[in-house]
Amino acid sequence: MSSIVKINDTDLQVIEFQGQRVVTLTMVDAVHERSKGTAGRNFREHRARFVEGVDFFIASSDEIRRNNPGAIPDALRRNDVILITEAGYTMLVKPFNDDLAWSVQRQLVNSYFNNRPVAPRIAYAVGARDTLTKAEQDELRTILTEGAERLPLKQRGAFLTRGWSKLKAHFKVSYREIPRREFAEALSIASRHVADLDLPQALPAPATLQPLEQALQSMHLMAGSVADLAATVNALMSERTASARASPRGARKGEAQAGESARASVKTTTPSKEQRTSHVE
Repeated sequence: MSSIVKINDTDLQVIEFQGQRVVTLTMVDAVHERSKGTAGRNFREHRARFVEGVDFFIASSDEIRRNNPGAIPDALRRNDVILITEAGYTMLVKPFNDDLAWSVQRQLVNSYFNNRPVAPRIAYAVGARDTLTKAEQDELRTILTEGAERLPLKQRGAFLTRGWSKLKAHFKVSYREIPRREFAEALSIASRHVADLDLPQALPAPATLQPLEQALQSMHLMAGSVADLAATVNALMSERTASARASPRGARKGEAQAGESARASVKTTTPSKEQRTSHVE
């Protein structure tokens, strides 16, 4: 008979599948007080990031009912059910960042996923037969390498190094020497490292766009030059207009001055009456 765990005043019937505790999407909505279908929508939107067999399982209701009678509502008994592991749950609820969500996450991880009898820990210097198998090692490596492939090439090495360092810091041994009984926890750590992956905020523009960007920059420069030229032309036109408006008055003044000069010249060169008489005598 399934045991019951109370989380946020909600009774959750424990579901175990392939040796670990799991939850349904409906259970996640209920315990987080979210509208029906919220967890399912988040799962579908980020489906590519969830690894089947690590973050979730797809099981028939008959498979679940055999080991967990009463855990699946009658409405779902004829359908396949998505079962979320602890690693998948931490990824699924990342968008839930209110105070209630933080409290529920802590309760669910501590009281549901990890609330089970645990054998006393022994020293990690265990025999080779008790450490991860090659297939299990490969599964850990696959989780991290697939996460690294989402990053630019230059950032992948650092990402992988941080992932392996987290495993070693937790278990105090290299990943090849992790005890097999800790495999589920190792998967959870690796999956959380991938879930916390921060993609670059801005990627370099593709090479095909660089000529376009250069052309746009040239257009901006040309626009600035045209604006400067237009300003210069406008200034010259203004000066010319002002000069044209002032020219009639200047011309009249010049004509008057020229007339006075001409009369003075005639007066100077024409002999007086006395001069003419004296010349005759």
